[in-house]
Amino acid sequence: MIDEHRFNDATRLPGRKAGKLSFGIRNGDAAHVDMRIDAKAGKFIAVLGNVYYAADSKDELKKHVRAVVEAQLQIEWTRYIEVEYEAQGVGEWSARSTLDQKREEPTIDEDGQMRGPCCINLQWEVYDYSQMIRPPGYAEPRRKRRRVYSDFDVHGPDGSYHTEEWLHDSKMPPNVIPYTAARLRALVEVQLAIARADYRIWELLRGGAERMAQQLDGVAALCAPPVVLAFPEPPKTTGGARSKKR
Repeated sequence: MIDEHRFNDATRLPGRKAGKLSFGIRNGDAAHVDMRIDAKAGKFIAVLGNVYYAADSKDELKKHVRAVVEAQLQIEWTRYIEVEYEAQGVGEWSARSTLDQKREEPTIDEDGQMRGPCCINLQWEVYDYSQMIRPPGYAEPRRKRRRVYSDFDVHGPDGSYHTEEWLHDSKMPPNVIPYTAARLRALVEVQLAIARADYRIWELLRGGAERMAQQLDGVAALCAPPVVLAFPEPPKTTGGARSKKR
């Protein structure tokens, strides 16, 4: 009988270190797993990731751990692009809006107030997702995910995996699409369009208050009908001290 236990960094493992449990696996390689012996309980223990297995005999333990390792080698990966997009504005738009929420087309209302987002954020990451499998230490099947590449990586995909994790939910996350190079390039082009819009705005507003005012006057002249905010005019005051009545 094999006992299976999950543990974390704070867990004190039973027994004492006893070298490696070595065995050949199906693809012709050799595997070497940390082994411990709990003399008090009469158990042979193998440590694999954050799971340890305990058995009454070394042969029984080796057979089970070999099966676990070979099952992990049989994971089939499918590549996806995970897209995150959100927008935030003022007024009714003060809360963040994601792809899952309904929204209206941006407009300017009767008071000249813009209704729509003023801040947008588009990010994406490329992940490999496994088929549903039962990992060591888990009672139910789940998926494994590994991050391949994201939009904040400096260099292109290099084939290395930055993170690898078991997902708690068996369902695929929302806004995940099958990977193709064309779809990835399209996302980059969308990001470039956002960046170009930002650059145009920077070009419009940079250079100090006087230049900004001139630039905005030029934009206002192109607006039809003119956009006028419904703010009251500042009160007019006259300078100098008031004369006293005689």
